[in-house]
Amino acid sequence: NYVYEFNNGILEPTTGMRQDENYLLTNLENSFFQTAAFRQGGRLRPEMDFWVTETQYRRPDVAYYSAEQLRR
Repeated sequence: NYVYEFNNGILEPTTGMRQDENYLLTNLENSFFQTAAFRQGGRLRPEMDFWVTETQYRRPDVAYYSAEQLRR
């Protein structure tokens, strides 16, 4: 299965995070839960769509979002 990212007007197929990579997210989250960024409302989110620029749309395997970004 493919997911797609928008890059300068072109829809490009890419693969998402695989099931066997889930342990990486678990390890990152376990460490992240101990940080000031987590206490301030920031979160790690897997496979969440966002626009990097007006012409680039991405779906990263894992990304950090501040509390302010999550409110938008």
